[in-house]
Amino acid sequence: MAIRLATLLGVILTAVVPEGRASQPSTGLPVTGQVVELSPFMVPWERIPWRYEALPGYEILSCYPDSVTREFIQGLDHARRLVHLFVPDALLASFDVPRAMILSNPDYMSSLSQDMLRDDGRGEDWPGPGVRQATGAQVFPNMELDDPDRTVAFVSRLDRTFQPASEKMGDGSLRYMLERRTPAPPPWFVDGIMNLYSGVTAVTVNTGMTNTGGVHAGPSTGPRVYTMNEMDSLSREDARPRTDGSYSGVVSYRIPPFIWLSAEDTRMLSPRHDDFCPSGADKAAVMRELLAADPPEDPVARQIWGSRSTLFVRWGLYGDRPGRRAFWEFVARAAAEPVTESLFRQYFGMSFAAAASQLNEYLPDAVEEPIDLQLEKGPGLPPNRLRPATAAEVARMKGDWERLVLGHVRQSYSDNASGYIKRELIQACAHSPGDSRLLSVLGLFDCDIGVGPEGAPFLEAAVKANVAGPRAYFRLAEMRYEKIQGSGDRRLGSAETASVIEPLEAGCRQSPALREAYELMGKVWSHSEARLSRQQLALFDAGLEKFPKDMDLLYQAAVLGFANGYRSEAAAQAKRGLELSSSALDRDRFTKLLAEADKPAAAG
Repeated sequence: MAIRLATLLGVILTAVVPEGRASQPSTGLPVTGQVVELSPFMVPWERIPWRYEALPGYEILSCYPDSVTREFIQGLDHARRLVHLFVPDALLASFDVPRAMILSNPDYMSSLSQDMLRDDGRGEDWPGPGVRQATGAQVFPNMELDDPDRTVAFVSRLDRTFQPASEKMGDGSLRYMLERRTPAPPPWFVDGIMNLYSGVTAVTVNTGMTNTGGVHAGPSTGPRVYTMNEMDSLSREDARPRTDGSYSGVVSYRIPPFIWLSAEDTRMLSPRHDDFCPSGADKAAVMRELLAADPPEDPVARQIWGSRSTLFVRWGLYGDRPGRRAFWEFVARAAAEPVTESLFRQYFGMSFAAAASQLNEYLPDAVEEPIDLQLEKGPGLPPNRLRPATAAEVARMKGDWERLVLGHVRQSYSDNASGYIKRELIQACAHSPGDSRLLSVLGLFDCDIGVGPEGAPFLEAAVKANVAGPRAYFRLAEMRYEKIQGSGDRRLGSAETASVIEPLEAGCRQSPALREAYELMGKVWSHSEARLSRQQLALFDAGLEKFPKDMDLLYQAAVLGFANGYRSEAAAQAKRGLELSSSALDRDRFTKLLAEADKPAAAG
């Protein structure tokens, strides 16, 4: 799990959580660990007027008035649509577990929460909550925590200065959505998109009555302007440029002129137009290195690679070639397979060398001209469905947050608070025994604090109810495997193998894909006495499609193929591994596997 300070809707994320009521343990359910009498994070929850609403992809738990919460929801929608000006949903991670947003008034926070709020790593330049920055963004304390299959964000100090029509998702949140996608987009795309997105600023907010914040500028007369509907078409050819940014219901954003390496380097661009690819350099090699390799480790080479990545993405989205639809389709292909010149030509209609030449010519224009984007007014929010939150909803969302935050506090505090948190979750489960999501949170909590077997019954019940969230299925399968193996390393019978594979298979049908689930699947099958069918191996192969550049999974698949008699398929996977290998160790082990393909098959 990870902690991420980010600007979400113009907000800097900080840690605190809503808390539940300290109550007596339920009859028939064990209470384990040390129990503390007072909430470690907030006042008892029955004193807090929590409200709840479920939205597509989100769920909101708020103690603010409905009018403030609805403005925040409007801001979420606005931020989502702004992201789509840069990246379509197809290139972002999808999650079956809705993203949880907890909106809390600081008056309900304990002294511990206030300390966490102040000590969040922002540094001395932190201007204070609600202060509008030079970029037009507002800053409110909040923190976002993520697990492999979910994120939970806590937001505090929303007030009347919050303006949903000019907010944006934080850079860290967008990067997470890009990198968590399977297969992962190529590094040059992530780097380029993030450099463009981090620089975008709200220029004007046109509501038809008045400008409402941001850095004010006159209507654009030069830069090409793209609207939300035009970007949604995914097609550069369908876009109709606008230069009038002064109509009702529109927020104007600006991507500033490009900076090549540094401000000084930008001022000193060569009149020969050869900065992207210097004269005498192998242009095809420059493009091949950019599109095929991970970022260089050398700082100077890394800076050049970053500038080339950003310029290439800017050209792909807003230049004359290839058109946004083709560019995004190319990115999806590049995520799943190596980029060859043939693949590049299919989408760009030119060679690597020709593309390098065009980027040399594009650079002088990019450093002079900004790019204006217009985000038109959304379709409007659905009817207000905010309602009083149930005890189970508060306990589940609070418990999920506390489960994640415990990994980022002192061990002594974590040990002391875990008993209280578990007691609250058990009490909530006793009152709502059929709530599979609550059961899942309790089971995952036990796994995270090191008492997984205690949580196994809760995960069993949650998985049986087809709970959303692939990590519950993985953890259950992992515990079943460990219980079967004990301290040994024996072969598994068919029934034992099936008992572990069953939850793994169900979890692999959910999003996002978990690499560790496929790794465990391979481990179980490698210890199974039963011969695998092609259908079973196809399940593992699906993992290779989601993690196509993972050499360990590819090697595991080839070994399983050889062990189960599918020699031609295994040899093809070993050849692919040899082609993709970037280390001597990988090349050596795939070479040895290929040697196995040349040996006669063992007599049956």
